[in-house]
Amino acid sequence: MSSNLALLTQAHTAIAAKRRARKTQIAEIVFDDDARRDFLTGFHKRKLAKAEAARSKAKEREKQEHMEVLREVRLPWSPCIHRQLSASIAALSANKRWKTRHASKKHMQSSQVS
Repeated sequence: MSSNLALLTQAHTAIAAKRRARKTQIAEIVFDDDARRDFLTGFHKRKLAKAEAARSKAKEREKQEHMEVLREVRLPWSPCIHRQLSASIAALSANKRWKTRHASKKHMQSSQVS
């Protein structure tokens, strides 16, 4: 059983707590009118900026996917191309006219470097 004094002062402690809460409250809230106006009028601008960012991100993603497809297409052909190129060079080097033309060019390049 609680004491009579506690029952009688229970309302006083509640009132005192409300008073303390009122004293610690912020007296006045000040808004920056320019920032408020920018926020309220900038919805369309922010929406357009968001759409543009999404568009550029999609374009970049599409570009990356295209590059990946190109890499996948080129990769199987790479050994075949190297074989064909080396075969072509071997065939050309067997050709006497090609040898003389390129030999003179190599000789001229080496003499210019020296």
